Amino acid sequence: MRNTSPSHPRSTDHVVLIGGGSSGALTAVRLAERGFRVTVLEKARIGNGSSSRSAAGIRAQFSVEETVIGMQYAKWWYTQFHEALATPVERRQPVIKQNGYLFLYEDPEQAAPAWKPARRKEAARVWHMAQTLAAMQRRLAEPVEILIPQQVHARWPHLEAGRLIGATWGPTDGFLYPQMIYTEGFRRAQELGVTIMQDTEVTGATLRAGRIVALETTHGPIEADWFVNVTNAWAARVSRRLGGMPLAVAPLKRYLYFLKPHRPVMSREEWQHLPMTIYGVGSGRGAHSRPEGDLLLCAWGHETEPEHT
Repeated sequence: MRNTSPSHPRSTDHVVLIGGGSSGALTAVRLAERGFRVTVLEKARIGNGSSSRSAAGIRAQFSVEETVIGMQYAKWWYTQFHEALATPVERRQPVIKQNGYLFLYEDPEQAAPAWKPARRKEAARVWHMAQTLAAMQRRLAEPVEILIPQQVHARWPHLEAGRLIGATWGPTDGFLYPQMIYTEGFRRAQELGVTIMQDTEVTGATLRAGRIVALETTHGPIEADWFVNVTNAWAARVSRRLGGMPLAVAPLKRYLYFLKPHRPVMSREEWQHLPMTIYGVGSGRGAHSRPEGDLLLCAWGHETEPEHT
């Protein structure tokens, strides 16, 4: 996993990463381990972008086999995170919490009144697709279960199962702690000689023969051999700013709300082990929640244009 003395020949190439979040941190570590000279540019402060604003779910319950396999690897890798980044023992805190992912599916007959047959058909379709995908995921050794409503209520008594037709349950899915990822990632990156420039916005690029040779920033031009856009939700916007190719990246804005119960609604152990729960799948559905310490994080996706500033 960890390669503190890379066997790869050291490179004189200079790589500039645009974006100081989790992706930038881990990419910087991997490049530095392989001998590249690395500089990270962050418009504001480390973790200021999507990394610190995310519900941070991690799951393998996807519809594409390659994605399922990739997420299985990701879950395994995050269980090895501190070993991979040589985190000092006294600094080691949880990075991944595998509370599971629980997708709830509505009974088509109760998903909408009879005069809305399209919604009922959609509910039946998504449940059929969920069962098909669960079979594919199990074939790839992902331990996904299909639950009937009575099983859902037996395992999570706080959930009213009367409107459900079933659920899919991925016990090894869960969520991450992004602050630990980018904090320890950049700690390790700096140990390996990576330069981190915060409060440095990329405003443009200098191109020569169709290739970027320098970035224009609020701290002046920065030349390098390679430039990597790791801004995730902002990648398409950054690419346009650099004169690069159009990127098919369309971020989905999610609103996060944090609820604090006035009194305990279950034991602390039960609360801390609540899964990421998705309350219905399909149009007009998709609200989800998970524990965040003593709070309940509630979220909802919303189709909207990203900010342009």
